[in-house]
Amino acid sequence: MGGYLFFHFKAMDTLLVKISTYFEQKSVQYGVRLETIIVEGRENTSARDVAKVLSARKGTSLFDYDVHLLREKLVDLPWVRSAIVQRRFPSTLYVRLTERRPIALWHHQGKTHLIDDQGKEIKAPELSKYRRLLKISGEDAPQYAPQIVTTLQPYSYLKKRLTGAVLNGGRQWDLLFGKGLRIKLPELEIHKALEYVADLMKKGYLDNPGIESIDVRLSDRTFFYLNQEEAKKHQVSFLQKKG
Repeated sequence: MGGYLFFHFKAMDTLLVKISTYFEQKSVQYGVRLETIIVEGRENTSARDVAKVLSARKGTSLFDYDVHLLREKLVDLPWVRSAIVQRRFPSTLYVRLTERRPIALWHHQGKTHLIDDQGKEIKAPELSKYRRLLKISGEDAPQYAPQIVTTLQPYSYLKKRLTGAVLNGGRQWDLLFGKGLRIKLPELEIHKALEYVADLMKKGYLDNPGIESIDVRLSDRTFFYLNQEEAKKHQVSFLQKKG
């Protein structure tokens, strides 16, 4: 005749705790205890933050450390994209971090935000060390930042003079150079437009401070917009030639 097996859960919990404590004591006794912590891949994440998450104490049992929970806590740190945490017997806790890569500074509503290579913000307290990154603006600029940064990568000559990029309507970028020169890029075939702009710049055609902006959004024509002073010069020159 079959019977039922009943558990008294409180008593069961107590038993499990005793077994766990006994096991940990034995693991320490037989040398399975923490002696070394190896952390790889840490560049921007502070050592203090990692140590705080691990809360490791030398000589404790390796089984004291829940590697899955530690991984989740490490991923919550601002710079960490992913983490691997392993017990390496008999005495090592191994941590491998993959950090997020900063690519741009987003200026929005009077504040500056650090953007990573997936278009997400990095909550970094100190931004001064990243001042050489591309400065972007526009409502949806972070989302498209990886794309424009990758697109500009081959054009080192342009990048040296580039001071910023503005996304308009979530579709089209304006590039900012020097002391106010703005170049309007097309939505498509950006590489052709950039090659053309780079060629103009190398030949010195864009060195005239009177040029305010250049529109290369159309493949068969280019529009140059001059400031008032420069426009008056050209108007006078035109009238003189006409006279």
